[in-house]
Amino acid sequence: MEKRKKKDVSFSNLDPHEIALLEHATKQGPFSKYVKRLIDKDMQVRSSYEGRR
Repeated sequence: MEKRKKKDVSFSNLDPHEIALLEHATKQGPFSKYVKRLIDKDMQVRSSYEGRR
């Protein structure tokens, strides 16, 4: 069994919004850690929203 799973994320070189997203993300430190923090924040928001239903 693998110790880690990898997921690729692609960004278009032709889409100005995606270019800006990638530029922002690369300024935040290690990409993987940044993405994991974003996922964690999303999970927290969704769980608090689910609790209000």
